[in-house]
Amino acid sequence: MANPSEMSTHMKVIEASISYHWILILVLIAILVSALLLLHRKFLRNRENKIHNLTNQLASGHSHFKRLAAATSRLAKLQDPEKVLMLIVKAAVQDFGFRMAFIGIAKEDLSVEILRTEGYMNGFFPEVRLSLDDSKTGSDPTGNCMRTLEPKHINLLEADSESVPYRDQALARGFRSCASVPLVLSDIGHGALTVFSEHPDAFTEAEIKSLQIFSNYASVAYEAAILFAKLHNQSNSQEI
Repeated sequence: MANPSEMSTHMKVIEASISYHWILILVLIAILVSALLLLHRKFLRNRENKIHNLTNQLASGHSHFKRLAAATSRLAKLQDPEKVLMLIVKAAVQDFGFRMAFIGIAKEDLSVEILRTEGYMNGFFPEVRLSLDDSKTGSDPTGNCMRTLEPKHINLLEADSESVPYRDQALARGFRSCASVPLVLSDIGHGALTVFSEHPDAFTEAEIKSLQIFSNYASVAYEAAILFAKLHNQSNSQEI
């Protein structure tokens, strides 16, 4: 039979073992709680980032919609084809906020005629010549857009020395990026609306889509103005 001293020592060992296990359990619980808290904070940060990104996207979409609505509503009021052409480039500068805009039209000799301009020019034309052929003068977004009938853009002009024949002239005037979208003018031919921005990376996918929608609407507004002018002339001739 064990003596009291041995029993006391044995009990102390058991108590120490139990205490050690409880401490270990408490440490594990503390680690688990800390891990859960970290996961919860990470979840909250991810959710805040998603909400922030969604808010920015909605704000950006709202901004694109407001600019597009303002530009198209002004076009809808016009019945003069010449005024429609002028408003197309004015809207690109005033409503969309680009530094410069022009309408280029394809000619039979594959040259590009600059039909209307707006914004900061400072002698940009006739210093710059554009074409539709595969030479250097046709390698910019305007020429490529007219050949392919698809939007084209360059988001960093200083990094592109091959496809932009007027890069130095553009940079000298503070232009950092440019884009062209197809513009069909029924009685003139196919062309392009080309815009320049003072900011690099200005032409996001959403921006290009807004420009293309505006260009499509401008084509319809121009066609409507042509028809109105014809009807007006016929009415006047019948009265005479």
